[in-house]
Amino acid sequence: MQFVPRSLAAAAGPLATSVDESTFRQPNHTAPAFRQTVLASSLCAIALGAAPAMVHAQSEPATLPTVVVTEESAPEANGKLNLDTPSGTASRLGLTPRETPATVTVVDRAAIEARGAQDTQEVLRSIPGVTAHNAPGNIGVSYRGFSGSSLSQLFNGINVQYSIAARPVDSWIYDRVEAIGGASSFLYGAGGVGGTINYITKLPERYDISEGQLRLGSNGLKEASIGLNRRIAGDGSGSADHYARIDLNHRDADGWTDGTGSRSTQLAASLLSVIGRDFTHTLAYEFQDEKVDRPYWGTPLLNPLAGTLHIDDATRFKNYNSADGLYAQRVQWLRSVADWRVSGAFQVKNTFYVYDALRDYRNVESYRFNPGNTAVIRSSTLLQRHDQRLVGDRIEGAYQGQLAGRRSDWAFGLDVSVNRQTRFPTACPARSAPSIPITLPPRIFSTYRAWHRAFAPTATTRSPRPRCIWKTARLSRPR
Repeated sequence: MQFVPRSLAAAAGPLATSVDESTFRQPNHTAPAFRQTVLASSLCAIALGAAPAMVHAQSEPATLPTVVVTEESAPEANGKLNLDTPSGTASRLGLTPRETPATVTVVDRAAIEARGAQDTQEVLRSIPGVTAHNAPGNIGVSYRGFSGSSLSQLFNGINVQYSIAARPVDSWIYDRVEAIGGASSFLYGAGGVGGTINYITKLPERYDISEGQLRLGSNGLKEASIGLNRRIAGDGSGSADHYARIDLNHRDADGWTDGTGSRSTQLAASLLSVIGRDFTHTLAYEFQDEKVDRPYWGTPLLNPLAGTLHIDDATRFKNYNSADGLYAQRVQWLRSVADWRVSGAFQVKNTFYVYDALRDYRNVESYRFNPGNTAVIRSSTLLQRHDQRLVGDRIEGAYQGQLAGRRSDWAFGLDVSVNRQTRFPTACPARSAPSIPITLPPRIFSTYRAWHRAFAPTATTRSPRPRCIWKTARLSRPR
């Protein structure tokens, strides 16, 4: 029996290894005492062998690694959630998402760039619970299953009262998108049953910014963007300083179907005036111009429409919209924002805004094959212009104080606006464009029976019973 562990013997050196194993073969009643002697001797050898090393180590000055203490860095894109920065969309009281009893999501500029989101629809896909799609003829947003009038979509906190206003816009001019999941009608009125999404435009910062972006891609994609932020007056002391910012984007692209192409321009320009240490004024202007030639509305399915559905390979890239099909919009925003901190606890903010939008539609939107799959029957002709103007003013205030020794914050607000929409002429159902063979190019819209080309206002928000204007001439079936 060996009484010295192998590890201990190796550490003890020659003193332990020189002992013959036969030496330990003693009667059982003497083994414990001898084992204790050998172990004690081995431990002493270890201590003596280590002593020179310990003395040598103590003779040198102790050196500890350098510890660098820094402040907590800003949350990175796709990293830790930023729960401690107040969200103006979720609360009027300056609460952070951590303090707000609701599901709050903020997609900031860093996350937009890290994820390569090209337009607002792609930004919305970063929000848990949101389904945003830009399918042909079916642009929409759903938040936790709610959409349409059950979901509020705001622009800088303003509801334009028109769902189609939330078309995809290039993300370059936006600073962030904030969303509240769940009922939020208390904050923004009717329509916030399923949630609220707020698109927030870039505004001047109190430091210089110079940025740009070029993008080339398939289908003729060409895009250029530029952004500048400068102090144009004042000495930067925080009084009588003026900062200007401009963000400009232009995009030009073709589609993967016949004749489809799009061009868009976005501009955001703003001026921040620091009139005093407690008063600031921001004048902001946004301009959006978009034109889509021959929008693609889908490919007809072969009959019979049962079981596994099929398309004709010859129609895969064809566009059955009219040859001059069009979607176009021009949107202008003007906002004047005055922010006054009356005291350390009381703050008042007033926003005067004007929104003007003009949208044109000229399309044939539905297609199906005839029973023999030899020709395409087209329907749902639409020639319409939407003209909208929204003028309003919103005042809001917040007071942070105490009540009975406890924190007590209060907020108030009033929003008054006048919204006028005019449609001319108005679409009328059950009118069809001529059927055409599969390979025949569509004609221009004006050759179809149905429409008078002159735009005459026939419906406004004050006259809910519009009339339809038709041409009396008929078009012969194309050969």
